[in-house]
Amino acid sequence: MIRLATIGSNWITEKFIDAALQTQQYQLAAIYSRDIDKARQFAQKYNISVIYDDLIKLANDTNIDVVYIASPNSLHFAQAKLMLENNKDVICEKPLTSNLVQTQRLLDIAKQNQQIIFEALKTFYLPNFELIRNYLPKLGKIHKALLNYCQYSSRYPSYLDGENPNTFNPQFSNGSIMDIGVYPLNFAIGLWERPSSIYASGTQLESGVDAHGTVLLNYNDFDVIIWHSKVTNSSIHSEIQGED
Repeated sequence: MIRLATIGSNWITEKFIDAALQTQQYQLAAIYSRDIDKARQFAQKYNISVIYDDLIKLANDTNIDVVYIASPNSLHFAQAKLMLENNKDVICEKPLTSNLVQTQRLLDIAKQNQQIIFEALKTFYLPNFELIRNYLPKLGKIHKALLNYCQYSSRYPSYLDGENPNTFNPQFSNGSIMDIGVYPLNFAIGLWERPSSIYASGTQLESGVDAHGTVLLNYNDFDVIIWHSKVTNSSIHSEIQGED
């Protein structure tokens, strides 16, 4: 059994634990939260007695094989780095880090220590993604793709009321491209790999994060347009256009 610890006590952590336990390959071994009371309450759902509010102690626990990280985006790098350096494999929520330099550093540490660092972005592993990939040749020569993910954030009214929710706070490496745009962007790169050129634009809120934006990926003979937003909803479907 793979002995699992988690960082974070939100709904997505609970979803991950439930799914991991269903595989019958994981044993939940420990829970971490910055608030020890939250850690205790969360652990009670799974009858777990090992809880932490100290990351160093968690990293030093030899009864843990892998750590799942679902903390604010800006904390991913430091927490993943600490766990890798203490011989823990890491499954980290998207985005893996805040920038390319941090990501490369984690990969270097993982390779050096022969540890696993895995971004918990499931798009590439879903049956419907494989179905689309296999169907692409039937479309003929592809010329255009529009990938659309615009979802009005439940935290946006709080921001408009003058509050400072994490969702719209640059301190936590948040914003539309990091939270929403990452999905269609990864979908496109998963299907067509590295584009020839990238153009991206975004509209910033006063807080400093992007509220919405557009990404254009050029593949020489066809373009992929990505719409993403956390301040509007859309009912337009994504589509891939081929000559057939």
